[in-house]
Amino acid sequence: MSLTLLLNTQVVTNMAITLTWNANIEPDLAGYKVHRGSSPGVYSTIVDVGIALTYQVTLGSGTYYFAVTAYDTSNNQSAFSNEVSTTVDLTPPAAPTGLQAVMS
Repeated sequence: MSLTLLLNTQVVTNMAITLTWNANIEPDLAGYKVHRGSSPGVYSTIVDVGIALTYQVTLGSGTYYFAVTAYDTSNNQSAFSNEVSTTVDLTPPAAPTGLQAVMS
């Protein structure tokens, strides 16, 4: 079973992250699960996305790690795909200082 997980950081807009991966070709493939966590290799959230090849999630500020597994009709689960990560930074920059008005 071969999975490739791609994260295009250009799709990070207003906290929306879109994950995409390549389809498996096994005839008994039943679906995929997206695993998410805040530490490498430690996934606290698992979402069954069925046979979809993309998953979009809205996230707050922080660093997130993702991997995908495939499962078959006998509920056998694959090994994890490669792991990808992204950091969502919603902290605005500091306000400008030193503003002056000069009469000319």
